[in-house]
Amino acid sequence: MNFFDKLTAAIDRNQSLLYLELDPDPESLPEKALSSSKLPAETDNQTLIKNWLESFKYVIDKTVDFVCAYKLTLGYYQSLSSHGIELLQKTIKTIPSNIPIILDAKHGDLNASTVFARTIFEQWEVDAVTVTPYTGH
Repeated sequence: MNFFDKLTAAIDRNQSLLYLELDPDPESLPEKALSSSKLPAETDNQTLIKNWLESFKYVIDKTVDFVCAYKLTLGYYQSLSSHGIELLQKTIKTIPSNIPIILDAKHGDLNASTVFARTIFEQWEVDAVTVTPYTGH
């Protein structure tokens, strides 16, 4: 199903135009993540990712009948290095397949566009992506 068909179906099913952001924003850390600050660095990252994923699963479970899409901002996930990309992939897998996923990437690098498109659409299986209208910016 293409993005617009999937979006229209979700809008009709949930009678909603609401989309929800699922971003690991450091300003809104889950409480459990804050308690892990005394663990070794690697464990901290693993615990942080685990806590974010649990938080996102909870939010998805409570909102899936009220939204028409979920939006994930790539920059937040990239800021957590490889652990963030792991979290992004796990978050995407958590979202029900009948709800569109929009990756907010604001990507504009022409040289890497094909590789980027393969990654986001084939590997991560998102439904749509934001791009910058100015190439190279």
